[in-house]
Amino acid sequence: MKHTILFVAANPADTEQLALDQECAAIEHELRIASGRDDFDLRSKWAVSIDDLMRHLNELKPTILHVSGHGTRRTAAATVEPGGPRRDLTAPGSGGIVLQDAQGSQHVSDRALAAMIASASPATRLVVLNACYSASIGEALRPKVDCVVGMDGAISDDAARSFAVAFYRALGHHCSIGNAVDQAIATLDAKEQLHAPPVCTTRNDIVADQLFLSTPDVPPQARSRRPEVQAPAPPPRPIHPHLHDLRLAYPSANKASARALYELLQPDIQVFLDERSLQPSERRGRATPAARATVILVSARSDAAWYLGDEFVTALALHRATPGAHRLIPVLLEPGLVLPYSLTHVPAIDATAAGGLAGVAAQLRSEVAAIRAQPPPAPTEPALMRSGNGRHDHFRLHDRLGQLTDPMFEQIVLDTGLERTSIAPRAAPLAGRVLDAALLAALDPTLCRRISAELDRRVPWKQR
Repeated sequence: MKHTILFVAANPADTEQLALDQECAAIEHELRIASGRDDFDLRSKWAVSIDDLMRHLNELKPTILHVSGHGTRRTAAATVEPGGPRRDLTAPGSGGIVLQDAQGSQHVSDRALAAMIASASPATRLVVLNACYSASIGEALRPKVDCVVGMDGAISDDAARSFAVAFYRALGHHCSIGNAVDQAIATLDAKEQLHAPPVCTTRNDIVADQLFLSTPDVPPQARSRRPEVQAPAPPPRPIHPHLHDLRLAYPSANKASARALYELLQPDIQVFLDERSLQPSERRGRATPAARATVILVSARSDAAWYLGDEFVTALALHRATPGAHRLIPVLLEPGLVLPYSLTHVPAIDATAAGGLAGVAAQLRSEVAAIRAQPPPAPTEPALMRSGNGRHDHFRLHDRLGQLTDPMFEQIVLDTGLERTSIAPRAAPLAGRVLDAALLAALDPTLCRRISAELDRRVPWKQR
């Protein structure tokens, strides 16, 4: 679904002049280069009056209404914020926004704005008020739209533009509205422009961190509710309080999919998802939780750095050490993905063929039912480098192998005694073979040292 963003600009001649055209251009640029560029259609309207706004709302029915310009409050601001022109004015009565009319500026109260949106564009889900003192308008709008973002104070023109860039950058990269606000706050703070932080107001039954406008990983049926038809629920869970059925492992770019799958499997499947199963204070320095199986969420954004990280390497090591006790279940979130050779012989679930995450959840329930029928696995600790300077040697090894020519890489494989059948065939791209070798090195510290020594002998590498 493509979401229309209606960018409404009003900067009457009798108010301080703002660079609203630069803000619109910056938003358009961020959306154009974002991974979710095809999910948004930006429409800009200028010198907008009350009649113009009603006309545009009726015509476009936007998902997002972005109002850029001046906001009002009852008394003048006591301080002046750096960063050029400000977007605040004084007006009688309640707070609101400023549009234009034949005489100049036209104050629109928060109550009137809410009525305009509700009557002309009830499909609008998000209102962004990039104007001073607009956070207070959220209370009037929250019964009419899902989410309102406004400014808690007087904001400069430069800071307003920085907010818009950061906010739409996040939305364009499939982040939730709540996370987009968090990213905007972090950006303003880093630029020392956080004088009037953006505030997110939602309906009573909506959580901004769970409100997504662009999530290609999460099919609509996975976001809304569980499917009516599911695989039979597994039998009651044996009493193993410290043993999870599944552990979800995923690159950060697929966090939305992990969250959605976690919710679909609740409550009868015991799933470990670090951001849901642990307190923030517990997440640093924790050991890998015990689980019967690890579900690997794979997408086009699963890069070599993630495959070589602790989460994936540990899961692969557990599976290789005791395949009968610890299963590895890859889930392909997109069609046509090329997996590391270490996963090509592991049965995977194709999310597209399964009908989305709801279908994946149904297949995982069947897997768990079969796994629970087996005796619980004995505790296993794979032979990996867990501390000291050698912990990330396989990362450095991956970088060094990636700089070799194809014949030199194959010679290294031959001279180090690396079993050729354990990595992708020579016809595969060199990058894939290099990743396979680095993964084997991560599982075998002795092999890692042997390949590193051979590289040192053959190539005059600089000391790092």
